[in-house]
Amino acid sequence: MSEPAQKIAAFPPVSVLINTKGRPGYAVAAARSVLASAYPGPRQIAVVEEGRGAAAEGLPGGVEHYVLDRAGGGFGAARNQAVRRARHDLIVFIDDDCEAEEDWLLRLLEPLEENPDAGAVGGAVRVPPCGPVGRCENILGFPAGGLRYIHEARGRVIRRPTFSTCNCAIRREALEEAGGFDEARTMGGEDEDLSRRIAARRPVLYTPHAVVRHRPRDGLLKVLRWFYRRGRAAAAGAEHAGAFVLHKAVTSPVLRLLALVLLSAALPGPGGWLLLPAAALAYAGVILHRFRWARGFGMGAGTRALLPVVRTTMDLGFDAGAWRELGARALRRRAQEGGR
Repeated sequence: MSEPAQKIAAFPPVSVLINTKGRPGYAVAAARSVLASAYPGPRQIAVVEEGRGAAAEGLPGGVEHYVLDRAGGGFGAARNQAVRRARHDLIVFIDDDCEAEEDWLLRLLEPLEENPDAGAVGGAVRVPPCGPVGRCENILGFPAGGLRYIHEARGRVIRRPTFSTCNCAIRREALEEAGGFDEARTMGGEDEDLSRRIAARRPVLYTPHAVVRHRPRDGLLKVLRWFYRRGRAAAAGAEHAGAFVLHKAVTSPVLRLLALVLLSAALPGPGGWLLLPAAALAYAGVILHRFRWARGFGMGAGTRALLPVVRTTMDLGFDAGAWRELGARALRRRAQEGGR
């Protein structure tokens, strides 16, 4: 019997849910990896698909398949529909673009077995062999904390305020206490929102030992689009738009860059424009210093040197998405006020 199996005495029943839309091949690969992740107790594995149901064709035996009753409801609604298909009170999520390591499920459930008061646990997310942009994503903490969380945990199970549904286990009672996933969050962020509501009532844990491999975007344009959606989702889910605007006004890299350009243009002579490369070099130095620990994960100098570029791409995409959504919110509010 393996070490993680010895730590879990009862092997409680567990439901593993894989939400998917338009990526049947990914969903099949994820389901196969879950099947290969040993677990001696009762286990339900279900692919919950939004769309035509194409994933059913390649799924191995022992994996259930459901097509959502209502398509197009967004991330929060899809997660809630998946939960309604779960037969057991330990509910595990893994994304369709992830593949689990062999001892993943046992390792993921260990902290809940050892901490009965905990409401949920998130696991570690790494990337398969990929290009330098994908490795930078993982160093920078995406998705689900990436290598940054693994580094910070230092081999220990620790408390964190959030988890990601690409790799997590949630007690049903904790999920219900928190009110389930917010179905108004159609573009994403539904897992972070739920995890913070659970963490307000119960401990939320993180284990670096339960590992899934998440397919990276691995291209600057794909990263830009990804963070544009993340920015829109964050702005759309902000409870107080005014506070969010103030926060972005203070922290926005886009506005800082614009301010620097205007300052450079305002300074007399060509010397003003030297501010831009000087600021870029200073920013790169700060990023490289902050993530210097990545050398311990076998990341080469070329990958680390690309970190500031990938981080800047993330920031630009996020801010562009956030400002776009904030503008749309203001227009909707004005239209509602005009219709009264």
